[in-house]
Amino acid sequence: MIIRAIKLSSVIFVVIMSSFTYGNEIGIFDDKFASSAWHTVKNDYSEFYSQDRLLRMGIATAVGASLANTSADRSIQKWIQNDVRGATSNDISDISKNFGDYQHVLPAILITSIADTFIQNNLNNKMAGAWSKRSIRAYLLGVPLLWSSQVITGASRPGERKNSDWRPFSDNNGVSGHAFTGAVPFLTLARLNEDNKFLKYLFYAASTLTAFSRVNDDAHFFSQALMGWYIAWEATDTVADNEFMKESPRLGAMPVADGYGLQVNMRW
Repeated sequence: MIIRAIKLSSVIFVVIMSSFTYGNEIGIFDDKFASSAWHTVKNDYSEFYSQDRLLRMGIATAVGASLANTSADRSIQKWIQNDVRGATSNDISDISKNFGDYQHVLPAILITSIADTFIQNNLNNKMAGAWSKRSIRAYLLGVPLLWSSQVITGASRPGERKNSDWRPFSDNNGVSGHAFTGAVPFLTLARLNEDNKFLKYLFYAASTLTAFSRVNDDAHFFSQALMGWYIAWEATDTVADNEFMKESPRLGAMPVADGYGLQVNMRW
C-alpha cells in the first residue's frame, strides 16, 4: 500500500505539473489554459478508448493471455535464461532497466517540460518540449490501464511462481510497469521523428530494451513485459494521432503574381 501511494503521488504530481506545459502563450495559472489542458486530456482519452483501439487492445490482451496461460511463457523464459542471457545482455539490462524507473524518468521529463515553458525560441528546446509534453500525456493515458491490468490479471513474477497463469486479483505483477515506463519516452521520440527513418526505427528498437531487461533479469515473464510495452505503444500513438489531427490540414496565405492566394498544407 505504501508503494502504491508513492506511485499515486507521483502521478498526481505529473498531472499538476502538466498544467504548466500548456501555459506558453496564455500564462501559468490562467483559467483558459486549465480549460485547454483539460480539453487535451479529454480528447486523448476519447481517442485512447475509441472502438478501433479497444479492438486492438482486446487482441493484444488475448495474445498476452494465450502466452501467460500456456507453456509458451515458460518456454520463452527458459530459452532466454539458458541461451540468451550472458555478460552482454546483462550489461544492456543494467542500463536499460533504469529507464523503467519512474523515480528517474519522471523528474527528467518534468524538468524538461518546465524549462520549455520559459525557453521558447530555441529549435532544440521546441523538440525537447514536444517530447516532454507528449510523454506526460502518454503516461496520463496509460497508467490507469496499466495499474488495473496488473491487478485484474493477478499474475506473479517468475521468482514468485513457476508459471505466469492469470489469477485475477491474486497479485499485481501481470503487466510490467518498467516496460511501460521505459517505452514511453523512446516511442514518443520515434513518433516525433517520422521524417527521419533511421532515428525513427532506432527509437522504436530502443523502446523495447527496458521490456527485454525485465525478462533477461527474470523479473517478469515475456507476456508481462510485452503487455507493458504495448500499453505504451497505444498511449503514445494516441497522443501522436491527436497532434496530427491538430496540425493537418493547415490554411495559409501564399504570395502569387497578382497578389495572394490560399495555401493548404496537409500531412499523410
